Amino acid sequence: MMRPFGRFSLSPGDDSHQLPSRHESLRLSVDPRSQRNPSEPEMDDLVVGSWLVQAGVITADQLIKAVRHGQERGVTLRDALIELRFLPSGVSMPGGQLEHNSRVAPIEQGTGGLGGFLGNLFGGGARPQAENPPMQAQGFASTTGFEIPRNPLPSFATSGRTAVPNRANQELHEVEVRQSLREAVEDGDVPDLAEAIFNRAIDCRATDVHFDPRDDDYRVRFRVDGLLHDITTIPYDQAISVVSRIKLLCNMDIVERRQPQDGRISHSYNARRHDLRVSTMPSGYGEKIVVRIHDAIAELIGLNQLGLFEKQATILEKMLRRPNGMILVSGPVGSGKTTTLYSFLGSVNSPYRNVMSIEDPIEYRLDGVNQVQVDSRAEMGFSEGLRAMLRQDPDVIMIGEIRDHETAQIGLRAALTGVLVFSTTHAGDASTTISNLHNFNVPSFMLAGGLIGIVGQRLVRKVCPYCRTQQNPDRVKWQTLGLPEDEAESAQVVYGQGCPACFHTGYLGRTGAFEILEIDEEIRELIMRKSPKDQIRQAAEARGMQTLKTSVADLVRGGITSLDEALRITP
Repeated sequence: MMRPFGRFSLSPGDDSHQLPSRHESLRLSVDPRSQRNPSEPEMDDLVVGSWLVQAGVITADQLIKAVRHGQERGVTLRDALIELRFLPSGVSMPGGQLEHNSRVAPIEQGTGGLGGFLGNLFGGGARPQAENPPMQAQGFASTTGFEIPRNPLPSFATSGRTAVPNRANQELHEVEVRQSLREAVEDGDVPDLAEAIFNRAIDCRATDVHFDPRDDDYRVRFRVDGLLHDITTIPYDQAISVVSRIKLLCNMDIVERRQPQDGRISHSYNARRHDLRVSTMPSGYGEKIVVRIHDAIAELIGLNQLGLFEKQATILEKMLRRPNGMILVSGPVGSGKTTTLYSFLGSVNSPYRNVMSIEDPIEYRLDGVNQVQVDSRAEMGFSEGLRAMLRQDPDVIMIGEIRDHETAQIGLRAALTGVLVFSTTHAGDASTTISNLHNFNVPSFMLAGGLIGIVGQRLVRKVCPYCRTQQNPDRVKWQTLGLPEDEAESAQVVYGQGCPACFHTGYLGRTGAFEILEIDEEIRELIMRKSPKDQIRQAAEARGMQTLKTSVADLVRGGITSLDEALRITP
């Protein structure tokens, strides 16, 4: 006799030892002789389990397996789900909270699949008393942050259809996928699949993982060396479970699919801890997920490792020795600005200085630096935190980003009154940064007096050393980059043929390309007059500034990068 699981038991039959498919009916009957042990789950657990299926956290098959497992081992549904690795450890399943006056839609009866399984809970004598309204559930919460809200839940069963999307029978598409990912997809093991994707991304040196919903599947892409690459596709029903699991792990509301959400996961791989920053965004086919991978214990890069040319390094070191003033780092998203800022902090950090930073988020933990996290919920943005820092007797302040007029003014005021300030802005080059600050309505005298230098930068892919080869340059491309035409005939440029080491891209790793605009008297005068950015650039070049374009051209000449890559990133 199969022992009851809570107050319910699986009906024995010829196929009682066979796991039903998600399209077969699971026959349930109420055992009137069974008395609920306080340690056994009530019907609440099964209702919650069915909701987890509807939310995509687990599949119908997984819920059925968990019920079987719970009967065989005499454990609760929660413990069964955890033991089978369908849920992470630490999840709390709410119990004893079903009431008749809350605001959740009743579960409908069905004839087959998970619908029949759940619907039959209310049939055969199991339905609540007729005089009571349909059983409804109050909002639940768990220690991991997933919630069943007070909003009405959708019905779980109609006409014998399963609760998961009608994509469960889709066969795995033929895709070019790494073997580790292929095995996880074919096994359908959601925890293993999510972990395999993240581990493979780390192996590939990916900075971001994209889960892109489409009509029948999710496309998975890795951003490696600044560019996205297709890695695999996941059938839609499995992808929904992966997305829901990721949201569960970073304490997002897994019910909410119409609003963007942000969260974080701590992931360990190869004895290293990685912070995974998760962002969700609703789209026409479902939720798009982007996961930013950050090595929490990566070593910081020093100034001598950024890729500066000797003349540039000399100018920058002179700026960093100044007791006060503002140094800005400008460039598009993903151009390495934060890495440069941390190298600045590392070069000026000293026991004799009070070094502070306000960041969003804190990328690296630095000994000796008082780091503050922006917290919008506590109404502490960059400007509010910066004001408070100025009362902390700072010598050096790093501002993660200048986003508005107020932050720019406070930072420049600090620079004028004895503090060395570092920050970033989004701009195409150094001279454009000045125009952008004028657009923030920052007074010209503050800009001219507070700024001591602007670093414009890009990240350039390096040609793979394992498959690099040389060839004569294309003359049109050579001239487009601004290189002397008379050098083209005798010059040799490098490119990568593609190999397994670089995933057949021809590039492996990146380095920086920089231009450094030093604010001297002539440039200061142009800032005071609000001169156009082109005039500022021309004046800086006349005084010997190495522009981004010339820096990239020198990387081509030096055999660091290819002509095509140089043209791709040149502003």
